[in-house]
Amino acid sequence: MAASLSLARYFAFAGAFVGLAQLFYFSDGYLLRQLPVIALWAGATMPLAYWIGKLLVKTTRGARVLTAGLGLALALGIFGFWDVTLGSGREESLAGLIVIFMPAYQLAVLVVALVLAWLA
Repeated sequence: MAASLSLARYFAFAGAFVGLAQLFYFSDGYLLRQLPVIALWAGATMPLAYWIGKLLVKTTRGARVLTAGLGLALALGIFGFWDVTLGSGREESLAGLIVIFMPAYQLAVLVVALVLAWLA
């Protein structure tokens, strides 16, 4: 169980790094007073899910489900960052919205993962 949670911790903090990198890269249209709230939204979603999941899981199976959910959310964040910057769907006018919407998509994946990890 400890190995799964160590990998989950890595995924959580890598996800926070990706979220804050997206904010740094796409922060052109935001006001200075908006940046702290958006930084919290972009960077704290995955570490918060890890912390809640660590409190919820009691079995090795639950830790593996939590790790898989965090890995999927990290992959989703990296894919969104790639899609906006280098992918075929890049739109300059919508690039800043990835900072708002990608943590919401990650949060949806993480809520499902937390429920499944709690039930496992």
